[in-house]
Amino acid sequence: TQIAGVLQGVILIVVLLFATPAFAYLPNSVLGAIILVALRGLLLQVLDAKEYASIKAADFYVWLISFVATLVFNVTIGIIIALAANFAVIIIRTSRPSIQLLGWIPGTEIYRDEERVEDAFEIEGVIIMRFNASLYFSNARFLQDRALAAVRNSDQDNVHSFILDCNPINDVDT
Repeated sequence: TQIAGVLQGVILIVVLLFATPAFAYLPNSVLGAIILVALRGLLLQVLDAKEYASIKAADFYVWLISFVATLVFNVTIGIIIALAANFAVIIIRTSRPSIQLLGWIPGTEIYRDEERVEDAFEIEGVIIMRFNASLYFSNARFLQDRALAAVRNSDQDNVHSFILDCNPINDVDT
């Protein structure tokens, strides 16, 4: 919890201020062992790497880049590289957000992703698309290209309407 984090921080500050002289005469191998024990949880994350990759590949690659950069260089450069990798992922995610073609579930007023829900059917002559992100300059062209491609590549012969579901769009750049 947050209180545990605050308590750990306070204990660390007290140890650094008052107990540092006691560590001055310890051999470097003992200090190294203390650091390894403290980093045990971080090093055990390597064993969970395969699971992380299956959950969300992009986050796994950011973790891997950060981990390797910290091992190869140092902590400061590792943090800088980790921030750059995270910013790159954010830019890619926001400039190319997920877009779904929606289909109607018969007998309801519900529309769902046609690829994920078997009961969702296209309405004849209508293409319904959902854009799952804020709309701004970086992804506007992507939306336009995907919308035009959806109309061009439609299996329907007589498309007369295109509906853009803007429900997930929470911000529009002016």
